[in-house]
Amino acid sequence: MAKRKEQILSTQKTRKPVQERGIKRRSEILSAAVQIISETGTTGATAHKIAERANLPASSVYQYFPKPEMIFEVLAEQRASDMIEHLKKEFAGRDFDNWWQMYEIVAKATCEFYRDDPVNARLFLGMDAAIIVRLGAASRLTRFAEWFCEELESRFIVTDLRGMREPLAISVNVFDAALSRSISLYGEIRPQYFDEAKEAVFGYLNARIEPNVKKRVVKAT
Repeated sequence: MAKRKEQILSTQKTRKPVQERGIKRRSEILSAAVQIISETGTTGATAHKIAERANLPASSVYQYFPKPEMIFEVLAEQRASDMIEHLKKEFAGRDFDNWWQMYEIVAKATCEFYRDDPVNARLFLGMDAAIIVRLGAASRLTRFAEWFCEELESRFIVTDLRGMREPLAISVNVFDAALSRSISLYGEIRPQYFDEAKEAVFGYLNARIEPNVKKRVVKAT
């Protein structure tokens, strides 16, 4: 596994064009890949099929993505970043009485992330997720955990911020596993699986976050 990871990550050099024509072509390739993934999953999104859908020669796909599976990682990075930006807007200007009010927003947004766009579920959940996306998961989860910790620290008194990051990253894996099972069994995220995921992760995080988070006391002036 480690050797395979090195082989894949050593080729993570996608071409990012600066000219308008190149930017447009790269965007067309990514859009075509999204269409195919939504229909058949990552296994059906080959370089030739993507090129055909984008009305481009296959050489154009390889020009921007030397290894076609790198397309999946680019899409995963974009969508993970978009998710955090969405959560930032949800949190902006809001006061929370407890950390679990923040967690409720994240849990709901996560469910919607997978439920409302089948491409997200195919990229990140279950056996359909490409190995390159799996290998990049650690860094994405770390970014999420760091962001959530920053939000906690800005609103509460946190006594052990560093000790929370890994549990937060793990909690996403646990949450995703329950949703992935629902999709595998029923082809959709059913409410009971969402509720089970939310309850399981809350119990796990509560044991680690609750003792380390206290609400700031605002002194009257």
